[in-house]
Amino acid sequence: MASEAAFPENDEVPVEDALEQAQDAEPEDDPAEDYPPDAVGFDGSPVEEILADRKERLDPDNRPENSEVSNAGREFDSEKGMFTDQPGYEDAPKIYDDDET
Repeated sequence: MASEAAFPENDEVPVEDALEQAQDAEPEDDPAEDYPPDAVGFDGSPVEEILADRKERLDPDNRPENSEVSNAGREFDSEKGMFTDQPGYEDAPKIYDDDET
């Protein structure tokens, strides 16, 4: 039987912290650097094969229509209603009230 100390009642990350962590996340340049040369996946596949498959799946040209894309790492301006890296952001007017009351 597990003790209560091992399973705290509220072990969730606060939403604000999770959002901040997601915005700070940056894609890895080369995940292969994190593995030893003889590493294998759970099914015994070589890491090189797994990483090649991952690269193919993440390629924008292989994305299905209407698929959702993570916007982690992008900054959203809630007053302008657009991401700060979108074309026309600098000239866009503020159309929403971002009053946090």
